[in-house]
Amino acid sequence: YADLYGVNFELVDALVEIESDYCRNNANASSSARGCAQFLTSSWKALCTGDRMNYDDNIRFMVKVISEGGISHWTVEPATKSKLVARGLL
Repeated sequence: YADLYGVNFELVDALVEIESDYCRNNANASSSARGCAQFLTSSWKALCTGDRMNYDDNIRFMVKVISEGGISHWTVEPATKSKLVARGLL
């Protein structure tokens, strides 16, 4: 999907690693974030279709959201942002 949407694959890979350590069924105990891309329930309903716990749907919509300028969905979290900066991806 990275090539399809013109998004840096390394950015997508890093986000999935940071958000869920590649775990497709990951659930955040302190929020409604779910799936490998950790979409909040409200974000998923507003921006995506399909199954939030499906790895392919998660990746496809993560890349689509990023391609539309939505990287802030993930970088709002300071720890995530600093890890991406440290890797030279932001």
